[in-house]
Amino acid sequence: MVSNAGKRVTDYEIAELFGRAYEATASLEKAKNGFQKTGIFPYNPDIFTEEDFQPSQVTEREQPFSDDTGEDRSLEIEIEHPVSSQSTCQVTERERPLSDDTGNR
Repeated sequence: MVSNAGKRVTDYEIAELFGRAYEATASLEKAKNGFQKTGIFPYNPDIFTEEDFQPSQVTEREQPFSDDTGEDRSLEIEIEHPVSSQSTCQVTERERPLSDDTGNR
């Protein structure tokens, strides 16, 4: 690819390039090590500590849907059934309070 800078790579060429790289690097030993290091086989539920999961905690809280005015701008979508290839759905905007910490609305 260095000798053809700017040339587009087709789907077929991607498969060929991947196949060559995979064959050159893949091995049974690497696969076995991958399963062992992640605790999949042999099973080890203690392979990761709580600290390892801390970065994901920022996604565990509910995000409010409000604009700069502080007004709730949440959307509720109503879909009429039965669904067919020609059916439509109506999207309406309603004011409703955000969920409290218990998940109640």
